[in-house]
Amino acid sequence: MHPQTAKKHIGSVKLYWDFLIARGHVTGANPWAGQTLPDRSRRVERGDERDERAFTEAEIKTLLYSSYPPRMQEKFKQQIHDVMRIAALTGMRVGEIVTLWVEECPIAEDGAGYFDIRQGKTAAAARRVPMHSDLLEIVKRRSKGKRPQDWLFDELANERDPGDVFGKRFRQYRLKLMVDDVQPGKRRSLINFHSFRRWFVTQAERAGVPESTISSVVGHEEGRRSITFGTYSEGPAWQQMRACVDAIKLPTNSFLLPLIEEA
Repeated sequence: MHPQTAKKHIGSVKLYWDFLIARGHVTGANPWAGQTLPDRSRRVERGDERDERAFTEAEIKTLLYSSYPPRMQEKFKQQIHDVMRIAALTGMRVGEIVTLWVEECPIAEDGAGYFDIRQGKTAAAARRVPMHSDLLEIVKRRSKGKRPQDWLFDELANERDPGDVFGKRFRQYRLKLMVDDVQPGKRRSLINFHSFRRWFVTQAERAGVPESTISSVVGHEEGRRSITFGTYSEGPAWQQMRACVDAIKLPTNSFLLPLIEEA
């Protein structure tokens, strides 16, 4: 069992025993109090400590350009493809994307738009992200005929946790296309929806965009924690943030993938 999973089980049993004591079902001290896992550390072999990673170019192509997997509900097809492209070209988190309101995705007459993220997991998460030109069609199509505070992804508006619901749909889609990377001893695949965000950051860095600008676009505090950037700077200019987004290019569909049949 993975150590993190074992710790959760020990914690659950300890809490349950506390409950039994409180209700009078058992007496005495909790035998699980202070229990710890044995030290099973071993020599770290080369390549053992791999962390979750960005998608490779081949994986991005497979996700974006493959035929829609059989036995998946057709009504999810456009939703999955739209969210994937927004994630890859903005670095936004899944919860930020699927809960956008129409008024938070304005497009000016000159065709320039942005995503207005008004809340998030950290103070840095509230930000404006320039809209990549390749996303204009998606936003215009999904905004048509809707009111300002209607959801861009209205099909998820009634879900209790839209980010989690979409995440499960994407995982099913990804696995059906055999885009996975499970390593021995790891509870999760090294790739998931967050790998789009990692891919965006990687591509921006390779395009020569400064870390402080990338941090402002994706809503990270870490890149602006120095006294110089965190205290004295007002942040990068909007033109710099737009240049960061415009530097990202999706790989072209340079190969044709066959329809992947379920085993």
